[in-house]
Amino acid sequence: MTEKEERAFRRAAETAASMHPEQRVLSFQWEGETFWIKKKQGNHRMQAVKYSVEQEFYYEAARIAIAARLSDCAPDLVFLTDTYMVLRDGGRTVHDWLLADGTETEKLRILGEAGQALCRLHRAGLYHGRPALRDMTWNGARITLLDWENRTYFHDLPHRQMTDAVLFLQGLFREPWMREAYVQAAWDGYRRAGGTALLRAAAQFLRRHRAIARVTGALHPFHFKDVESVRITYRWFEAHEKTLQA
Repeated sequence: MTEKEERAFRRAAETAASMHPEQRVLSFQWEGETFWIKKKQGNHRMQAVKYSVEQEFYYEAARIAIAARLSDCAPDLVFLTDTYMVLRDGGRTVHDWLLADGTETEKLRILGEAGQALCRLHRAGLYHGRPALRDMTWNGARITLLDWENRTYFHDLPHRQMTDAVLFLQGLFREPWMREAYVQAAWDGYRRAGGTALLRAAAQFLRRHRAIARVTGALHPFHFKDVESVRITYRWFEAHEKTLQA
């Protein structure tokens, strides 16, 4: 991009941002390509968190920049201002791909790619924080992870990565249309990329905290969506723990 083109691109981004002052995330087109603007605004989801909107904004930008240097699944941060960042579009979300009219073979491939991408991120010494299907995109060539502002309660990297793996599986089980074959494809993708040891550690961690499983089991008759997904995730790790020993 030439200097003149860059100035025009920035003007287009500024115009799009100013036209939607209340919108935190929005897209705009530039020469036939889609870009996303993410503003330095609160999302109203984490009011109890002690970090300011400004801290969260730069925290996410820094994590994206670091992940882009060390892995292949970070979004392309085109430029950063003191009020917003511009990201290149990474394609449709994995969630939308799975609900689209694609073939089962294609959907299994995408989930396998998603599992592999998350594992490569972990093997690069990083973690995401909330690798949900809606926070993963696929453009036919690679998986991109979105929303890097999420934090975990754990301070050490292994536990943060285990949390990623567990939340990834739980996110799959939250969907009422989810099939076991889809979960297996994501699980196998993670393992193929070298994630067996971390999955084994996650299974052992969950086994040591069986009290949570007992609580979710007691609440099973109420069919709470989030509680049920945790219960099924526990059962999945229990059922597959022996295969992780090989």
